[in-house]
Amino acid sequence: MTKNLGNFYNQKKVAPYVKQNLKIHFRIWKECGNNFLYQSLVNLGEKFAFYSNKIFAIVENPSFFEKSYKDHLELMKAIEERDADRVEKILLTHWGGVGYL
Repeated sequence: MTKNLGNFYNQKKVAPYVKQNLKIHFRIWKECGNNFLYQSLVNLGEKFAFYSNKIFAIVENPSFFEKSYKDHLELMKAIEERDADRVEKILLTHWGGVGYL
């Protein structure tokens, strides 16, 4: 999953990057076990994909795209290692937007 994300990141292919990015989020949300919440977040995520393509394309700070990619790598690693404290820290800055702009 992160290999594809990395390929899209390295090639600066924004739209495929955003789609793969959301697949990572969808997988995390599904694993939470709350189907109503999962479906609600997927619906919002699909709307986000449309707008985020434009956001990634116009953001003037080049570290925005890089931070997104690094966050996803770190998040998947922390989940695989079952490091809940690190997952929480990553999510607070990633989903909360702290440090992006």
